[in-house]
Amino acid sequence: MSDDKKHIHIISKNGKVDHEDQPINKKGEEAVWVSDTGDAYQVVFRDGDCPFDKNTFDVPAGGSIGSGPARDDAKEKPYQYKYDVVGPGGTNDPTIIIQR
Repeated sequence: MSDDKKHIHIISKNGKVDHEDQPINKKGEEAVWVSDTGDAYQVVFRDGDCPFDKNTFDVPAGGSIGSGPARDDAKEKPYQYKYDVVGPGGTNDPTIIIQR
């Protein structure tokens, strides 16, 4: 079982990330959102369409937060989970792609 963390760096105040389409393996990988700007952000998956146990993740200013592993019932590639990164300068909408 893998325990890899897939770091997704938030690189601008409008929520832009360095990995717009981040694959996550169902076998123990998790997403970790990192604030590279020193600002706080909110990562929000649409209700009912999230591969993780929570729909919302609060990234602390200059810090990071992990998603935990994907749920067993998460839809796999080619399905893509859209989410919003909300920051002080706007919103961006990258994706998570679950793989086996």
